[in-house]
Amino acid sequence: PKSGRAWHDLADVTKFTADSPDIKTMESIIGEDSGDLPKVDREMIGFALGKAYIDSKNPKQAIFHLDAANALRRQDFAEDTPTHKAYDSETACGRVRAIADYFPASLFENLPEKTGDGPEHTFIVGMPRCGSTLTEQILGSHPDTLATGELRSFPKFKDRLFGTLFPSQPEDHDKIKNPALLTELAKSYREEVLTMYPPSPTTKTIIDKMLGNFSWAGLILLSVPGAKIIHCRRNPVDTCLSCYSKRFANLQVYTYDQTELGHYYRAYDDLMAHWRAVLPKDRFIEINYEDLVSDIEPETRRLIDFLGLPWDEAVLDFHKTERSVRTASAAQVRQGLYQTSVERWKPYAPYIQPLLTALGMEPRD
Repeated sequence: PKSGRAWHDLADVTKFTADSPDIKTMESIIGEDSGDLPKVDREMIGFALGKAYIDSKNPKQAIFHLDAANALRRQDFAEDTPTHKAYDSETACGRVRAIADYFPASLFENLPEKTGDGPEHTFIVGMPRCGSTLTEQILGSHPDTLATGELRSFPKFKDRLFGTLFPSQPEDHDKIKNPALLTELAKSYREEVLTMYPPSPTTKTIIDKMLGNFSWAGLILLSVPGAKIIHCRRNPVDTCLSCYSKRFANLQVYTYDQTELGHYYRAYDDLMAHWRAVLPKDRFIEINYEDLVSDIEPETRRLIDFLGLPWDEAVLDFHKTERSVRTASAAQVRQGLYQTSVERWKPYAPYIQPLLTALGMEPRD
């Protein structure tokens, strides 16, 4: 009964109401009588309570518990460990912004075209909780696509061939222009993906939804012949609030503090503004979550045209597609289309002032 994992996962598939007895039970578990409850259990039950109070429309209590749960989670990244370095927000944001300096517009004048047989590669990028799972599920419902989820392949081979701190050194300008390195990166990526996810004879594009590839949009287009980038966007505060309400399985370390989250979002937004300015329009497209849920068909047609695929009505019945979804949006994407997550943040404004300030928005009284 005191398993944090159990409560955390139950909350993901439960729609709570204000009188849900589970809320009182969780409150009592992490209350004064919690005894020797391990930190990870307090943490995960805190995220579950945050979700419960979001469902029951109690913003004050939701943020109270999310602040406490995120603070516990943030402790895990306060110092160096054998598996990861201590997180420093200023350094992380600086590294994201610095990427733009290595990828001027001139690099993208003659991108490699796809040659030979086999499918093309499409990369969905953006911040977590930006509507990317919905976009992937829609496109993955098309018979000519193969949606693979979040693949670590590209950043893994980028690290091996270009270095884990790339780009940060003067010599990295030469690496970006090195045909042998770029060819090896594309070859390694394609071989691993095609081995893990063998395409059918009708597959025209393989979709990779590793969102953190937003950092490598330029490198992807320079290396993978014919690759295309889909950038998923959503209202900044809705995006950040949704991130703040999740305990991610992967190390999205910047999400566990309101101020750090806002600062990281702005660094990401600055880099995406650069990609928007320098990447060719036939290789880079942006989709707004709010537009997609408001009127799905025209936005979906725009995406399908961008990928060069024929229209298929199956994409509008995306929630019926029998493919596995392994992200934090797995439960939501089965519900069909809904608009309840648009401008969800407004009732929370009094309790997320650090986030709003970090995002550059005027604090409210």
